[in-house]
Amino acid sequence: MNPTQMTARVTATVDGLTSRWGAGAIRWIAAILWLGNVSWKRPPDFGRTAGGCRALCRYVEHGIDHPVLPGSAWLFEHVISPHLWAFGWFTILGEGLVAVLLAAGRFRRTAAVAGIALSIGILAAVANAPGEWYWS
Repeated sequence: MNPTQMTARVTATVDGLTSRWGAGAIRWIAAILWLGNVSWKRPPDFGRTAGGCRALCRYVEHGIDHPVLPGSAWLFEHVISPHLWAFGWFTILGEGLVAVLLAAGRFRRTAAVAGIALSIGILAAVANAPGEWYWS
């Protein structure tokens, strides 16, 4: 077998594997990322304690202190922060649902739309926050 034939065979093998398994692998990686984000949101206080704010509560404070979108600081301060308990449960259930739907491969478009909506909320909370991941 000459080098050109070898290259064509390897390329065909990689193309076949990618078309068969690529989308599923990316979907599973995204599901694991969403599931990882669920893990640090701890009910029932979601990080709000007498000693201060951490976890999800701290992210809400970042949204107040370092606004990204016009009006987002007001929303975080007057709507989300006073109702952190309800917002926390909504966040856990939403992110968990996206993770489960992606992992199962069911309702992928619904999971994508919900993931985009949750990502916009994450963007509004932490995009300008110091020390956050540069890609968050």
